[in-house]
Amino acid sequence: MRTRLERVADDPAYEHWVAEAPTGRLVGFAAGHLLFPVEYDALAAQLIALVTAESARGQGVGSALCAEFEEWAVEQGATRVLLNSSAARTEAHAFSTRRGYTASGVRFMKSL
Repeated sequence: MRTRLERVADDPAYEHWVAEAPTGRLVGFAAGHLLFPVEYDALAAQLIALVTAESARGQGVGSALCAEFEEWAVEQGATRVLLNSSAARTEAHAFSTRRGYTASGVRFMKSL
């Protein structure tokens, strides 16, 4: 993870956030980046990571991190936000729906 974050540390199009428990233990992480989609005329932001420790789920950590991402996106001038989610992550889909996100397509991938 350190290497991945170091790759984008100096790129202003990327940002990340962490959530800590009162003990200092890391309980959440989120990352986002800005993009100009070719199918849309305005700047967008994509939530590229959102992870909450199992012990902290249901306590508002994911919602707080998501809100930080969305606030950052607005500050950067984004007019919409995007996220991808694995088809198997039905709990994540329910979380995203509760946050106001709607399913808008299907993602395909191929390993090379």
